[in-house]
Amino acid sequence: MQVRIGLDGGQRHAGEVVRLLPDSLWLRTGSEPALNLLLGDVQRLEVRKRSAEEGAVVGFGVGGLAGGIFLAVLCSEAEESGETSVGGCASIGSLLGGLLGAGAGALIGLLVPHWSTLYEKGDPGALPLLLGEGPRPAPREPEVSRQHFVGEVGAALGLAQERGSAQSNQGWGGRLHLLALLGSHAALGPEAAWYSTIGSRTEVSNGQTSRVSRSLFQLGGLLRLGTEFGPTRVSFLAGLAFYNNQSGHAGASVGGEMELPFWKDLPPLALDVRYHVNLEGEPAHPDPNVLTLGIGSRLRW
Repeated sequence: MQVRIGLDGGQRHAGEVVRLLPDSLWLRTGSEPALNLLLGDVQRLEVRKRSAEEGAVVGFGVGGLAGGIFLAVLCSEAEESGETSVGGCASIGSLLGGLLGAGAGALIGLLVPHWSTLYEKGDPGALPLLLGEGPRPAPREPEVSRQHFVGEVGAALGLAQERGSAQSNQGWGGRLHLLALLGSHAALGPEAAWYSTIGSRTEVSNGQTSRVSRSLFQLGGLLRLGTEFGPTRVSFLAGLAFYNNQSGHAGASVGGEMELPFWKDLPPLALDVRYHVNLEGEPAHPDPNVLTLGIGSRLRW
């Protein structure tokens, strides 16, 4: 247990509690020998905590506000021509920004611990409660279970294919994500992807044929919910994102993923399939829905 202790005399010590006794505790503050501190002299006791929930709530609020304002400003000029509405853009921007902010906030909350006051002199009962919930010996197993990880970075290579379009294209690309691991079954965070050729079109003008090349860029948030079947993990994937193809628009995706730990000492292999649909787009340039297949891996800490 990492703690920070303030004593009656004004001294402050931070370190790891290595032993608790009924009237004192032993605190290791570094390479120096452990200190024996009397509980009766403790003025203030703080513990080091990580909080993904608080970070997600704050990030959702800040990201939702910023995303709504940002897309509303971008769409203000388009509203004059009747192509879209500021209200719709603000709503979609709030959802996208909130999802991105919640993932980033949860990840920051897990990675950046903070001090939380557990006891302050004059609060009877708080310090005896600490004694009743004293630290337990750390497990000696050499392997670290999944729930001990707090974050994940992943990369994948994949193939994208247009669906429901008269001119169907396929393109190669890749995807990156940064997720906060919320327990053993859920993960949330931002992701980005790019695929070539998607949205390219052959146009005929004045009897001449020309090829307009485009690509698909995606920036948004990803929610993953999964469970384990032996060594294999199967997950449901859902996302909201801003897509830039023939036009800039909001989109959503659903799909599934399978994680296979083929090698004990190497990161797992992950296979995923997702279907991406448009939530908004310019009528003159209807962007295609897209099916993506990916193979990649990830690192956790």
